[in-house]
Order: sequence, then C-alpha cells, then structure tokens
Amino acid sequence: RSSDVCSSDLDPPGQEPDNEKISLKNMGTDMVDIGGWRLTDGEGSYYIPTGTTIGPGEIWSVYGSIYNPTGYTKGLYLANSGDSITLYNANAELIDVVSW
Repeated sequence: RSSDVCSSDLDPPGQEPDNEKISLKNMGTDMVDIGGWRLTDGEGSYYIPTGTTIGPGEIWSVYGSIYNPTGYTKGLYLANSGDSITLYNANAELIDVVSW
C-alpha cells in the first residue's frame, strides 16, 4: 500500500547537491511499487523510474546527481533551510510532505 511509504531521510545541507539525498522507507509488510511516483519541491520534480520497488522495511534513496542533474539551475533543488519535499504516488495522490 502506498500509504506505508514515507520520507525517511532528507539530506539537504551542503554546498553541492550531488551527494545530497532523499530516502523513502516502506513501513509496511508488502512490497510497494513506487515507479512513476513524483518527488517535488514546488519548483521542480523528479519522477521515480518505472519498475522501482521497495520491500518491507527497506529504504530507497536518490541522490542529487540524479534528481537534479543540471546542478542548481532547473528541476528539483533542495535548499539547506526553509524548503519542503512532497511525495505523490503514480495516481497523483499525496503520500507525504516534509518541511525543514
């Protein structure tokens, strides 16, 4: 169930976004297909690739070099403070929001 997935770790501090990461954790007991889900900060988005799954208790992470390959100029970019990340499933249903 998609409601079993939540943001487990956000690592926005730092000057370079390449090593920053966003992690999602499956808190449930079933495998969850997160392919086609969207992470957004309201200015840009990252779509999780089709076929991506998270097993029970597992964590899936994506690094800045993947979700922001343009290096600050376009796409999903996490500020060190005063920002948020929103997770939507493939049906555009809100799953989680984290602000810092």
